[in-house]
Amino acid sequence: MATIKDIAKQAGVSIATVSRVLNYDETLSVGDDTKKRIFEAAEKLSYTKHKRKQQKEKMQK
Repeated sequence: MATIKDIAKQAGVSIATVSRVLNYDETLSVGDDTKKRIFEAAEKLSYTKHKRKQQKEKMQK
């Protein structure tokens, strides 16, 4: 299973940048080329968000 760290290494950016891009942080000032590299790396590595966290969030709502 791919991690944010794996994506960051593949895309040549920081882990924080990957996290913020994948969470669609609108306050992040990153070029479209960088975003594209991150999303392509995530797709290539078959990245999916952690299921347990998503289920926990649903239960709290």
